[in-house]
Amino acid sequence: MLSKQGFNLWANDYDKSVKVSEESGQYPFAGYKAILGSIFNEVMQGGKKNVLDIGIGTGVLAVQLAAHGHHITGLDFSKAMLETAKQKLPQAALYEWDLQDGLPPEIEQQRFDTIISTYTLHHFRDGEKVLLIQKLLNLLTPGGKLYIGDVAFSTAAELEGCREESIRYWDDDEYYFVHDELKPLVEEFCYINFYPMSHCGGLFVCRKRLENAEEYEQPLLYDKENEEYQPEMALLLKWAAKNPGKIIDLACGTGRMTIPLARHGFDCIGVDIHPHMLQRAKEKAGTLSIQWFEQDGRSLQLDVRAQLMFSVGNSFQHFLTNEDQDGLLSSVSRHLEKGGVFIFGTRFPSAEELLQPPIEEFWRSYQDRDTKVDLYTISHYDALQQIQHYTTIRKYKDREENVIDEQRTHIKLRYVFPKEMERLLEKHGFEIIEVYGDWMETPLTSEHYEMIYVCQKKMEL
Repeated sequence: MLSKQGFNLWANDYDKSVKVSEESGQYPFAGYKAILGSIFNEVMQGGKKNVLDIGIGTGVLAVQLAAHGHHITGLDFSKAMLETAKQKLPQAALYEWDLQDGLPPEIEQQRFDTIISTYTLHHFRDGEKVLLIQKLLNLLTPGGKLYIGDVAFSTAAELEGCREESIRYWDDDEYYFVHDELKPLVEEFCYINFYPMSHCGGLFVCRKRLENAEEYEQPLLYDKENEEYQPEMALLLKWAAKNPGKIIDLACGTGRMTIPLARHGFDCIGVDIHPHMLQRAKEKAGTLSIQWFEQDGRSLQLDVRAQLMFSVGNSFQHFLTNEDQDGLLSSVSRHLEKGGVFIFGTRFPSAEELLQPPIEEFWRSYQDRDTKVDLYTISHYDALQQIQHYTTIRKYKDREENVIDEQRTHIKLRYVFPKEMERLLEKHGFEIIEVYGDWMETPLTSEHYEMIYVCQKKMEL
């Protein structure tokens, strides 16, 4: 393993050395260009981003991102490498820092939309990698991603095979990534996907596990329980016909509404923060022409404006704080044309809804092949935070009604009162056109269980 002095001496010839290895398809840099290209393409989706480059080296990838307007912050322990990077990136914030000492205080105070690391973290043992990945994920803005491109393998057997083939050049002092070994160490706090790019290189895409998302970890189960429920369709079709052009389904989940609207011929975009739900939506959509984006509704960055946006399934209630709600409505406003329409639903905060006793109550049943599933709920309302804490219990029964399995998930939902909603929408430049008590356009009364808002963007803020 090269020391800091070694990297300083290598700085002038680093890019040439990488090129020779990459073009010959040899360890350690085979796949280098494909890895950097994949990261570049990922970062380029959406608007301009605040990017942190860990081990920026001579700035090969950062230069390309900066040329497209992204703001670059970079770290490296090699002074000579940084001097080369500074010549290419005069506007970047660059820090000389050894990651063996953790992260610099200046960095820990910031938040980044994207963090990239290329051919740097193999200098750390697996335990050190895990701690560093966790720290880096905590620096990301909601929905942000960490990209790690490095010498990496799917299995230990693949690593050993590469070692035997490359024994003349192999560095036994470096600690290369093995996906099968790393994933169990990080999956408690991290979604992680590995994309092999060569026999010795690959790309990890990491995201911090979502809070308040247990109900959405099993998309197949979600569809089984919800896919056929489509009361929103008639109202959405009505407004889609009035507002030709692109339609954005915000918090689209598995595409329960996006896909049927696309089948009716509308130009649809589906956005969701949950990768598993979005992947299920893509699979179900097949060849339908739908654009899918994995983004956070609080900080939406799409290069498009629409005449119609909607959010169904009471998704509005997942925005738990005032800041969350402001972020959501600001995102909606930015992505709507003036005069565009936003339709969404949320549960009505009636006394019956909020003041349920905190005991297990039967909700409904459904049949799953030979298994009957009984659903129960337990709820507790926090009046100070306006948040309902729900536990959903699924009891799986055989034909003799014996419970053979039981699963519990937890979720928190924010409730907003009608007058509070009026002020919130007005603050973000929306005028309420209609408020319904259901998706059948019944006028709202105190007896209803939900509120359906049809709003129009009246001004740019």
